[in-house]
Amino acid sequence: MHRVCAWCKKSLAKNTSVQEEDVSHGICPDCKTALLSADSYTHLGAFLESLEVPVALIDQDRHILYANDQALTLSIKNRGNYKGELGGDFIQCIHANNENGCGESEHCGACVIKSSVEHTYRTGENVNSAKGLQEVRTQRGIERLYLSISTIKRGDLVVLRVEEDAAPIKAE
Repeated sequence: MHRVCAWCKKSLAKNTSVQEEDVSHGICPDCKTALLSADSYTHLGAFLESLEVPVALIDQDRHILYANDQALTLSIKNRGNYKGELGGDFIQCIHANNENGCGESEHCGACVIKSSVEHTYRTGENVNSAKGLQEVRTQRGIERLYLSISTIKRGDLVVLRVEEDAAPIKAE
């Protein structure tokens, strides 16, 4: 099994006898130290900007406090106009527009972003590369995004990593 850091993508351990599809994720000591020992959100924001993957800082009510430049590529939002939004609003989830808002439709129970963030808040346990599907509004219309989600708790915040993933292979 080939293990890589879910945050910076550095190899954690290698076994060259396995195929590339056999990848497991964790967090490397450098990223864990940076995430857990940052003494201010400014320092943490600088660290998050240095990552080459989309990352957001989420509060206990699932509101986005900070999204790095990579995360902004998943959204039509501009820097600064997303703060305080819920994840579904940020990525323009088609279910976030229901009358009760993001996280409150019958579809939201299966949302990998919502469930991963809530799990990490509730238990303090990291989520590593949970797979999910989001239908989002784009300039081209409604599209499906296959996602890989990782979370880690830092104080009273959750750091959320979102990456686009490949569509699952259908069994024939």
